[in-house]
Amino acid sequence: MTVAILGASQTPSRYSYMAQKNLMQEGYSVIPVTPKYSEVLEVSAVDSLSKIGVKVDTLTIYISPEKL
Repeated sequence: MTVAILGASQTPSRYSYMAQKNLMQEGYSVIPVTPKYSEVLEVSAVDSLSKIGVKVDTLTIYISPEKL
């Protein structure tokens, strides 16, 4: 199963970081989506959802309401 994480972060205290780490530990394929970083937890990131080149089963969103 592939999970895209919109709003991925390299900051360990952020929920998106914790979610990605937990999903990876459980064996999920994770795609971090963030314009801020080229990788998160040693996984290459994309800067927008349109740049994902594989089928995504689940999208999780970790961005503030002001940015929606």
